[in-house]
Amino acid sequence: VSQFANDRSDELLETIAEHLLAQLLAAWPAKAIALTIHKPEAVPGADVGIKLRREKPADVFISTGSNIDAEENTRNGIEKLRDRFGDLQVSSVYHSRAVGFEGDDFLNTVVRFSSHESAGNIAAALRHIEKQCGRKRGAEKFSARTLDLDLLLYDQQVLDADGMDVPRREIEKYPFVLAPLAELVPLHRYPRQGPHYGKSYTEMWANFDGDKAGLKALPFKW
Repeated sequence: VSQFANDRSDELLETIAEHLLAQLLAAWPAKAIALTIHKPEAVPGADVGIKLRREKPADVFISTGSNIDAEENTRNGIEKLRDRFGDLQVSSVYHSRAVGFEGDDFLNTVVRFSSHESAGNIAAALRHIEKQCGRKRGAEKFSARTLDLDLLLYDQQVLDADGMDVPRREIEKYPFVLAPLAELVPLHRYPRQGPHYGKSYTEMWANFDGDKAGLKALPFKW
């Protein structure tokens, strides 16, 4: 902290406090940090300072899938996710066969972003974006769809209450989910108890014994 302060030339305490909090949250495994800075010589006889508290945003991963106007709906879905959640990190676009039914092939990605929102709020936003893209819920589980958005990971939390399935078990079962996830965060480790607990996504992909046929990364113009 002392070194950071000595290297700065900010005139406002608010500015140095914001930057310092960002550095601390990036460097330490804390969910939140409260910071108080005093400036004793600012006003004689008064305790001048600032107090800030910031929470570390959650590391969020979303899977996308489409096999109806797949290119258009994939682009549209990514744009709407960016409008809603800000900066995104997007995997390659993967081509995969339809699973569980006869239908057109799918385009799949995994998207990563940071958010202060709860997992429940994010899941609700995904349903809204699906609806905007023409998704009609209530159809069979294995069926064609304009856009499918699923919350895969919310930090390293395991959330199974209130209809949540996080980490989503599809990570273990489907190559079109695991492959783009392993591409984005190869060294992150799977947090759900079971045979894959604690394994990196690179390990899970290397040992994946399901059907990888038909899965390939495509050149894609955004």
